[in-house]
Amino acid sequence: MGKKKNNKKKKNNIVEPLQETPEKIDHRRRKLLKYGLGSLLLIAAGGTGLPILARMVQGEEDKWDFMHAPNMSCNDPRYDIKYARDHKGLYVPVGEPYKVPPAEAEQEFARVREKVMTRAREENWKDLTITVWRQNFARVDDRPGRAKHFKKYLEIAANFLYTRLPNLPKTGIDFVVLKPGDDFTKNANCKGLVGLMNHKVYTVACEDKITGKYAEAELYHNDQGSFTHQNHDLRTNKYDNWIVFGSAAAVIQAPFSELIPYALLMQNTRLTEEREYQTISVMVEAISEGLSYLLSEQIVDMLNIPNGRNILKQDLESMLNNRPQIYSQVRNSINWLRQNGMQKGLDIYLKNPDRFMQKIKNA
Repeated sequence: MGKKKNNKKKKNNIVEPLQETPEKIDHRRRKLLKYGLGSLLLIAAGGTGLPILARMVQGEEDKWDFMHAPNMSCNDPRYDIKYARDHKGLYVPVGEPYKVPPAEAEQEFARVREKVMTRAREENWKDLTITVWRQNFARVDDRPGRAKHFKKYLEIAANFLYTRLPNLPKTGIDFVVLKPGDDFTKNANCKGLVGLMNHKVYTVACEDKITGKYAEAELYHNDQGSFTHQNHDLRTNKYDNWIVFGSAAAVIQAPFSELIPYALLMQNTRLTEEREYQTISVMVEAISEGLSYLLSEQIVDMLNIPNGRNILKQDLESMLNNRPQIYSQVRNSINWLRQNGMQKGLDIYLKNPDRFMQKIKNA
């Protein structure tokens, strides 16, 4: 360590004076000013103890390289999932396979219905039973430095989340950068896995109860950049909750839009006992995405994220257009929370979600 310090000092004494131009001095002044403003913002936000954040505010462009990660989309059902599983170990299994609900099963079976039924007729299957299973695979970012930058941002955002919403239940999430060859089939609980994106893999299993014939067809179906899995086994009282954070889409909002519903698991579990899925989804997305958008605006300004405000607006419009029913109350939620306060809105939701929905509908 001593030698490194001496070398650095020697380098400064010899080289830097030769480059001490007015432009260089002006550049340094601007950089110091930006650093100072960043530190003041940290203090104003209550973000003490976050040296990483101060460094990111300095404007080092490579710190934001995760915002330009490639989208690894693959919606072709003919894609060979064996390639995805084996290719350089870049597709990490997350969670165990599980039987999907009937509505989702029917949607996925429709992709291979004609092929399956043709084979069944050709082989004279008598009593065909269809079962659809799903497992998640997280795509490793093959640029580890980019994934580490994304992890730093997630940690900063998670800390910022609780400075703004101290009454939000704690998540206990442990952020982990995915590596080639990882396997989180059994130990994903309470993990925030950091990579490029999450993929759903559906297996359509066909069985003839009379003849005993059995066949499977695998589909490789792309999911969004980030994905939250929450499962509570009421029989064993066992939780299986984890998040894949993918930098391939909507990265600014990702920590908020995934951590908030994760934190509200117990509240939302009670809702499932009283309401149908569609109604619950609208309520959960209203509070989660409403808060996420406003928090994202604040962190964009605090960290001076390049083109952050425009990215947020584009992501919001894309989300609302893609699933208008599920996100039907998000814009109302944003407007109400902006006028009345995020913590106030969260407190109302925690006590009575119906009351929160009524308030934003009148916004």
